[in-house]
Amino acid sequence: MTVGTDPFDFESKTYLLTVDYYSKFIEVDRLQDMGSKATIEVLKAQVSRHGIPDVIRSDGGPQFASKDFARFCKEYGIAHKTSSPHLLGANGEAERAVQTVKRLWRKAADMQLALLDYRTTPLEGVNLSPAQLLMGRRPRNKLPSLRDLLTPTAYNRQDVMHRLNQQKANQKFYHDRKSASDLSALVPRGDPGNIWGSSTGFADFCRQFSARDEGIGPHLHFRGMIHRKRPMGFVSSPLSLK
Repeated sequence: MTVGTDPFDFESKTYLLTVDYYSKFIEVDRLQDMGSKATIEVLKAQVSRHGIPDVIRSDGGPQFASKDFARFCKEYGIAHKTSSPHLLGANGEAERAVQTVKRLWRKAADMQLALLDYRTTPLEGVNLSPAQLLMGRRPRNKLPSLRDLLTPTAYNRQDVMHRLNQQKANQKFYHDRKSASDLSALVPRGDPGNIWGSSTGFADFCRQFSARDEGIGPHLHFRGMIHRKRPMGFVSSPLSLK
């Protein structure tokens, strides 16, 4: 199970959102502060309700980059994967979920009922709600419903996965056709304009690199953030892609 997590502010209060990549089930809890300890306590509470995920994806902010968070992930057996910090859209699943929650809360008199309505509303193209995908049953909400509809019901997981993957492929196709473009080639080996000491690609994040720059240390970049720079009289070591 993979989940994405992202802190956000709403009406002068800070919350931590966690979304399950498969079911799109969203958990939102109040954060006392933006520190690692408060973040870890909220995640522990969420994990106690739904089980320990295999992977947590975050934006790599300070609370997720701390030794305390690394220790928490190690103790719970969770792989922590990060996107490029402060790059809009890099932690897409969680960021989309944050926008969904904010949109619901702006219109809602009861924030928790708004979350319940989201969790019990069938997803487009699947006809099953996040709660059904995660729990195998339809929780009761304020809408009138037959008791039989609230009993646990099995569903074909392979069929659901096929539909979700097809929907994701369609979304990617239309996104790429509208806004994606080919990136220029990276600086050739031995080019004097290359200021990077080394760059290592991650297979699980397309077009993302961990770049090491003299005097700065390793830091994450998306491929589109890497540009050719040609300072006067500057010569550096060749680019190395692993």
